[in-house]
Parts: sequence; structure tokens; C-alpha cells
Amino acid sequence: MALSKQSVLINVVVTLWCVLLGSVFSQVTSRLGHTSAGQQSVVTPPPLSLLSTSVLNTVTLGYRGLYDDFADIWLLQTLGEKDVKRFDPQQLITAIRSVTRHGPKLESLYLLSCFVLTFELAKPEECQAISVDGMKALPTSWRIPMTQGYVTAFVLNDPGAGALYYQLAGSLQGAPPFLASLATKLAAHGEFSDEEKIHIKKDFLESIGIDLEGAVDHAK
Repeated sequence: MALSKQSVLINVVVTLWCVLLGSVFSQVTSRLGHTSAGQQSVVTPPPLSLLSTSVLNTVTLGYRGLYDDFADIWLLQTLGEKDVKRFDPQQLITAIRSVTRHGPKLESLYLLSCFVLTFELAKPEECQAISVDGMKALPTSWRIPMTQGYVTAFVLNDPGAGALYYQLAGSLQGAPPFLASLATKLAAHGEFSDEEKIHIKKDFLESIGIDLEGAVDHAK
């Protein structure tokens, strides 16, 4: 009996996911090998992520959401590693952008990416492209422009540009009131005491769900 179109589609999807899972296993095994040898770990983008978004939509056969879940988990697992500094920074940046440029609808992916690049790898200048991807994918998120506002104003020391991101964040539904007032003060080139900076960073970390012991010390 000939297989129905639905059965053929299911078989293709199952095969695709087996290939993806096999690729992940291979990448994890390779990464562990590099780590045990005391070398800097290699980071490769998730399978299929280097395709254009239109081609990715086609090859996932209408299951793009499942692919995004796969890519999101892959990237979050990488970013969440305890010793994330062992990764090659440029390779990690390439891997992050290979995922975020497709616009997955997971807010924490963009927030954690910027946090790791800024505070773990000292690459805050790389955060903007990721934030732009996030704002396109999730235009109602106030946490993404707020994160970019903090990085721009207080890490890259550009209060004028940071004020624009804070202003955008403060204009979105659900945003805390302090974002708008902070945008106004930044736009006026207001000076912040060390104590204020610590408080601002604490609010920032709490707003994106990151609670790291001693993290506010970076603001001193």
C-alpha cells in the first residue's frame, strides 16, 4: 500500500530531527574532547542555522517552531555553561547571530546573549545587533531595549544613545516607571553617583531575571 502524503511528511520530519539530534551529540562530544585536552572549546552554529530564513522555512516543512525550539535550547545550553569564557568569543558571537537573525520568539535568548557577551566575554559592542534582532522578533518586549539601554549608557558610556533605548523600553506596555525617568536623566547628560549606578544595575539584573551574587560590583 502506497504511503499517504501525511505519512511521507512525518517520515521526513522524523529523519530531519534524527539528523539534528545526531549533529548535537557530535558537537557536544567534540566540545568535551577539546575541554579535556585543556584547549579553548570550539563553538559551531546549530545545524541549518546558516541557511537564509526563507530556505529554513522551506526545509523545516512547516515545523519551523520546532526548529526554533531546538536552536534556542542549543544556544541557551551553550550560554548557560559555567565556564562560558572558555569558548572562542568570535565563534560564539557567530553562533548567537546564526540563531537570533531568524527571529525566534524567546525573550530570554536575547537577554542572556547580551549579558554573556557584555559581562563574561567583555564584548558589549556586539550586543546591539542581537538586540535589534530581538526587537524585530518581539516588538512588545521592554526588557530587550532596556538591556541595550543599560549596555549602551553604562558599559559603552554613551548616555545619549542609551537614553533612546530606555525611552523606547519605557513606552512599552508593562514597563516599570523608572525606565522613562532614567531616559530623561540620561538625555540631559545627568551624572550618576556610584551608589545610583549600583542601584540601576541591580534593577536591571532583577528585571531580566538574573540574580548573580556580587554581580552589582561590576558597576563600581
